[in-house]
Amino acid sequence: LVLFVEVKARRTLMEAMEAIGHESERRIEAAADIWLSRQSDYGKLSMRFDMVAVLPWCWPVHVENAFYGRN
Repeated sequence: LVLFVEVKARRTLMEAMEAIGHESERRIEAAADIWLSRQSDYGKLSMRFDMVAVLPWCWPVHVENAFYGRN
């Protein structure tokens, strides 16, 4: 499993989640495609798009499957 993780620092978890819009998703997917295309075992790899929200005075929050990508 390969994780691609976007980190957002915001005041609330909701603000951090909303900060990953469609344009951000496309940018992250494009970067993932480039990295994956350089791996010899590309076809065997599964991937997931997560995010980590950095919130004031709190531990970072890890959100699995923040978005699902094209696949």
